[in-house]
Amino acid sequence: MRSETMEHIVLLFYVFAIMIPLGQLLRRIGFSRWWILLSFVPIINIVGLWIIAYAKWPRDNRTSD
Repeated sequence: MRSETMEHIVLLFYVFAIMIPLGQLLRRIGFSRWWILLSFVPIINIVGLWIIAYAKWPRDNRTSD
């Protein structure tokens, strides 16, 4: 196996290792998991993080029983 191929495999492992907890976090705070796709678009990911950080989270709107 060439070293470039091994580097790509390791990189994919890290990407998936970050995406799974991020998806769980987004689900817990009430956002769609589709927001993960914003992390792959260079400038849009910063805007998406800003929106999530400063938006009123949908889970905050729920009343506790």
